[in-house]
Amino acid sequence: MKSLEITDLTIGREQGASVIERFSLRLSPGESCGLIGESGSGKTSIGLAILRLLPAGLRQAAGCIRWAGRDLSDCDEAGLNQVRGAQIAMVFQDPHASFIPVLPVGAQGRAILRKKRGLTRALASQLLLERFAEVGLDDPQKVANSFPHELSGGMRQRALIAFALLNDPQLLIADEPTTALDAHLRTEILALLKRLQQTRKLSLLLISHDHTAVAALCSRSVLLRAGRVVEESPDGQWHSDYAQRLLACRPRQMDSRARLPTLNDLNPTPRAARKAPGGTLLSVRELGVVHPRRGWFGRATVAGLNKLSLDVAVGEIVGVVGPSGCGKTTLGRALAGLQPLSSGTIAWSKPAANALERARRVQMVFQNPYASLNPAFSVGAAFEQVLRLHAPDLGRDAAREEAVRLLETVGLKAEHLNRRPAQFSGGERQRLAIARALSVKPDLLICDECTSALDVSVQAQLLNLLKDLQAERNLSLVFISHDLDVVNFLSDRVLELKAHSI
Repeated sequence: MKSLEITDLTIGREQGASVIERFSLRLSPGESCGLIGESGSGKTSIGLAILRLLPAGLRQAAGCIRWAGRDLSDCDEAGLNQVRGAQIAMVFQDPHASFIPVLPVGAQGRAILRKKRGLTRALASQLLLERFAEVGLDDPQKVANSFPHELSGGMRQRALIAFALLNDPQLLIADEPTTALDAHLRTEILALLKRLQQTRKLSLLLISHDHTAVAALCSRSVLLRAGRVVEESPDGQWHSDYAQRLLACRPRQMDSRARLPTLNDLNPTPRAARKAPGGTLLSVRELGVVHPRRGWFGRATVAGLNKLSLDVAVGEIVGVVGPSGCGKTTLGRALAGLQPLSSGTIAWSKPAANALERARRVQMVFQNPYASLNPAFSVGAAFEQVLRLHAPDLGRDAAREEAVRLLETVGLKAEHLNRRPAQFSGGERQRLAIARALSVKPDLLICDECTSALDVSVQAQLLNLLKDLQAERNLSLVFISHDLDVVNFLSDRVLELKAHSI
């Protein structure tokens, strides 16, 4: 059995401060350990550094990472390929981006097996189906024949875990494997990881901002802040002042005027009394949406929404909850004009004058922060493009000043304007997506799991921000989430979807 030893690991940027400072960790065979921390604390960078997969702009500046006594920093590419996937496997944060969208899932799995293990197509297919069954996919052959976009989020996550197990690794690195899943699926995936870790005697390194998930799965955990270890816990109990302040940021039953505590303000002053929701902003009547799907005998359709009716008032926050696959995202996309309707109507109280006005009126923050920003644009260029499109007379300097103000609103800095999306963590990218959506001062903001990728401290800041913006601008929100605590804290009323209906 092999162990992982990280000694004095320092990860630096080509320009700027270090991401990780003198981090050390020993992971024994069969042991499970969690890395916890805020967005940008360096958790994912440690996982990527183990496999020498750090993105451009980051480098291992000092320290060593030993696997089975061998320093991985001294390995050539051939040596690394003997370790990657075969001995150490990683489940990445975004399951959708981990697959090739134009190939069936089975073809991708077979390619891994034939490349790494030299198996025939028949043997590769058989082993792949066995792994799919092992991770709890009910119809392995159907999953193998499906394209990634045809699988639900939970199915994609299970398939990704199955891929990680194809070569029987001894160490599994799981980076936020439950981030975008509802409570039921999150419990299932955690139980699956625990079962696999025990039955296969895997070493497990779980990277997460979810203290509950780490406590349930790991025998010990390490808390990071700005690249440094704050505290190590052998039992999931935290004692440092920073840890207690972090835990206090979680939403709970509170007065509607209350603010969530944040790391910098544990006793925030109550917000000013907000206006009661005004007249109707939009009306949804008998809304129906069906999705075309490939079937065994041609194309088929699957219901996304069925006869849903809803009114959203000016200044109202409507929470939308429900299990994975119930149509929450479909509803958000339909309201934003991104999803064709099969039946029913969506009527605004005041018609838009043109297409640009319609785009400004309703903005959507998508669930996946990795796909929400153009990777070729710097943050400053992306913001300037949006601002000047909706305000052609706005000068470049004025657009930059407004972009800086928006970044500061969501807890980022002016220096981030020159970076590209790949240089940010998942939580930071989601903050960028929220800031960009707010830049055009929409009447309706649709948030589709916009806090699922955020740690509790940043989540508290953004929930407070959304409530403040709602009060200041009389902004209407449709807030889609699987986190009932968050929905109850934020919403005036809650819409629960079940099986594509209310």
